[in-house]
Amino acid sequence: MRRLNAPALKTRLPAAQPRLSEGKPRKPVPRRRPAPPRWRALVWRIGRLASLLLALAFGGGWVWHARLPVIAWNALHDALVAGTADVGWRLRIVQVEGRQRTPRDQVLASLGVQLNQPMLAIDPQAVKAKLEALGWVRSAAVERRLPDTPFIRISEAESIAL
Repeated sequence: MRRLNAPALKTRLPAAQPRLSEGKPRKPVPRRRPAPPRWRALVWRIGRLASLLLALAFGGGWVWHARLPVIAWNALHDALVAGTADVGWRLRIVQVEGRQRTPRDQVLASLGVQLNQPMLAIDPQAVKAKLEALGWVRSAAVERRLPDTPFIRISEAESIAL
């Protein structure tokens, strides 16, 4: 084995030249594209995140403006009320306690309910407000007694003169 650090070898050797084959032309070597700056990847990442958030905001605004949550809630409520009516929770009897001077027909007309109506479709607060608007009724309490009876307690005003 030869010593490379020998004094005779300290002279500079010529650089090695690639061999060219006589018959084939050599393909040019494509230049490498320089690496993009590091900040560009960060800008793209932030831009993608911002566009995603913007799309979600506009999509949510459109859904809210189109009232889709309200429509979905009403459909769910109607399905629930119809399901309870199919189970048997329908209006069959109306119990009224404390009625003396208010005509029976006037009380039933102000309730706004019908027989075989689903019990969960009756709003006790709305019925109470309608009853308290009647002339003799001072206050009213309305409650559902499941499966088929709304119970109404009326306190009437006292007559001043005979």
